[in-house]
Amino acid sequence: MKRLWWIFLVLMMILSVNVQPVSAASYAIAQGDVLSIDVFGLEEMQFKEIIVRPDGKIDFPLIGEIQAAGSTPSELALTMQEKLAPFVKAPKVSVNIARFHTIKVYVLGEVNRPGIIELQYSHTVIDAIAGAGSWTKDAAKKKIHLIRYGQKSDPIVVNLLHMLKKGDTTQNYELGNGDILFLDGNGRLDWARDIAPIISSSYYISRLDD
Repeated sequence: MKRLWWIFLVLMMILSVNVQPVSAASYAIAQGDVLSIDVFGLEEMQFKEIIVRPDGKIDFPLIGEIQAAGSTPSELALTMQEKLAPFVKAPKVSVNIARFHTIKVYVLGEVNRPGIIELQYSHTVIDAIAGAGSWTKDAAKKKIHLIRYGQKSDPIVVNLLHMLKKGDTTQNYELGNGDILFLDGNGRLDWARDIAPIISSSYYISRLDD
């Protein structure tokens, strides 16, 4: 019975994080997102794939560069309408997400499929663990180590049990490209002794391939 309860908790947590409706009212456009933009009535201004550049901007006819990252699709559409108004009579713009940007993270240790995980739309600790096939029976759920790419500070320790038992999602951190998650074993491996020396010698001078 206890095992079934754990399975239920895990499934609910994974589903609650990963199966979320994409709301144009709340999603903030990010670099790497691919946008579909239509100016109604103007076939020459209907674009199915416009990528948001690393600086957060896009290029569009007549108005040139425009900041896209940080705005919702509806906010960007309104901004574009204002900028197009001197050139197009009563422009109506539609902005949609054609493809969400992805990030790549390492998930290592006591997971079923360790390695590089590619995450789209939602990029949290739980998303990464789910992408790696969940934890093994030997995982120490109180000792998940998160090391940020490019930061030489000590890893952040994530207590998965608090998330599962108490609903505390404050530790379900948003991950960035190149971050590492290491799921410790039950007393078999130690981050500081066994893993950190290996990573520190090479990790900070390399990057994940785009």
